[in-house]
Amino acid sequence: MDEKTIWSILLMFCWIIVSLGQINQGMKIKKNKNIENISIFLPTTVFIAQTILFVKGLSYGDWSLIIGAVVVNIGTMFNVFNFLKIKPIQK
Repeated sequence: MDEKTIWSILLMFCWIIVSLGQINQGMKIKKNKNIENISIFLPTTVFIAQTILFVKGLSYGDWSLIIGAVVVNIGTMFNVFNFLKIKPIQK
């Protein structure tokens, strides 16, 4: 394994942790049906950043950026979906 592969694997491991955190937040929202003290700013920012990294990964042919962005955005979309689903109920 070369140095780039090792860094890519470490980076993907971190992205999995971020994705699991987003999924956990989304599960809390879904379970409690409450968005009190929850901001949509962070998951939206993460989504935008990961989309940029996805495009960069496509441009450079970097599989770790592509896969990492997809993994993180799955968790982020789950979080945002649950946030937006609950928000109209609490108005």
